[in-house]
Amino acid sequence: MPTTAAPDPTAPVDGTPTRRPRRRAAVVAGAVVVALGAGAAGVVALLGHREDQAAARATRDAAVAELDQARQDFEDWIDAGHANTEPQGGWVDQALIDDLVAVLERAEAFDTTEPTSGSLAEQADAAEDLRDDVLALTDEVIENITTVGNAQYFGAVAVEQEKYDSALAGLDAALAAADQALAAGTGTPEARDAVTTAVAEARAVRDAERNFQDIDVVINGWKDLATARSRVEAAVGALGA
Repeated sequence: MPTTAAPDPTAPVDGTPTRRPRRRAAVVAGAVVVALGAGAAGVVALLGHREDQAAARATRDAAVAELDQARQDFEDWIDAGHANTEPQGGWVDQALIDDLVAVLERAEAFDTTEPTSGSLAEQADAAEDLRDDVLALTDEVIENITTVGNAQYFGAVAVEQEKYDSALAGLDAALAAADQALAAGTGTPEARDAVTTAVAEARAVRDAERNFQDIDVVINGWKDLATARSRVEAAVGALGA
């Protein structure tokens, strides 16, 4: 009696290949991988964009900080300039003062407002350009202040130099009188020694090297000459006492 074989569970059903579900699964898995890859790339791109933005913002902020410092210095020098527009003593040419006033007027009219339009990179560039302009104008203000200040200073030095020259002439006259008194041989030995000492000290004061560009040196110089003269004259006066 013939026997019927059991159905093969792996045999095709309705003519459909048994490997199609596996192929579909592979396609789906591939699509998922592609989607994940695209998502990861998007995340990387987003993170990169954020990093670029952060770097651009940091650059802009640094440029603005430098601009702020330049503006503060600019304002300080403008204030200093106004303090030099009315120099004392009448030693400064009015034309120099007028030049200073003119540059101060330009400086005060100059717009130093922080740039806020455009991209971060454009704002950084604008801030740097504005800072350079502020620094250049600051240099002009400083140059004019220095010119007026120098004129004021050396005018004052000239006045003190006149006092120095007068004190020097007075000391030279006192030294000449002392030499004559010593040559006359009057006075006690002690008194004559006192004159000799005073004369030697006075000549050392007179011959000392001095920087006549330094007003304090000139002032102290003529005062030292006057003191030396007084000592010589007092010593000579004691010869006849």
